[in-house]
Amino acid sequence: MKKLTRRDLLRTLSLSALSALISGRCGDEKAFEFTLHCLNPEKGHQKILHAFCDAVIPGRNSDPEGSPGAVDVCSLNLLYDDSFMFKKIAPLIAEMIDRKATRIYRTSFWNLSLEKREKVIKEVLEEFPLLILVIKLVKSAFYAGGFSTEGLEYMGYPGSNSGYFNDPQFSFRKPVSREKTKDGNMP
Repeated sequence: MKKLTRRDLLRTLSLSALSALISGRCGDEKAFEFTLHCLNPEKGHQKILHAFCDAVIPGRNSDPEGSPGAVDVCSLNLLYDDSFMFKKIAPLIAEMIDRKATRIYRTSFWNLSLEKREKVIKEVLEEFPLLILVIKLVKSAFYAGGFSTEGLEYMGYPGSNSGYFNDPQFSFRKPVSREKTKDGNMP
């Protein structure tokens, strides 16, 4: 009888978990489909945060070159994702931004031009430095491709370097070392 090594055990457990996961979803064709639906700003605070996202990384509607921005990659979805606590304080942050815009320009943040929105955000940042975390969250949707790869594609990612994938001298199908132990376990 062959002894079961630690590597064989881990390989077997991984494959069985993967096959159980796949077999449970095979009948459901929609399980593997993903469609991107950006949130449309409906409520007042969603409109303000939509304008906020557009001011952080200007998108097609406000960028002079028409390049994609935070709104185009669905950053509002990330702000209202259940995984983040921000969803609970979103109305408060939006109200703070809108009140500052109303105090300075006598109109809602939503109605301001891009330059005026940026000035309002700078002033709110001086009073409330933690707003930088919200800005980073918005930027992560664009730069990390949280909901859409449009921002990554705009920046040229993935680049032309495909690594060693097709290089015949560097194949992952060839062993790069030989086993020094008898059964795969340390003595």
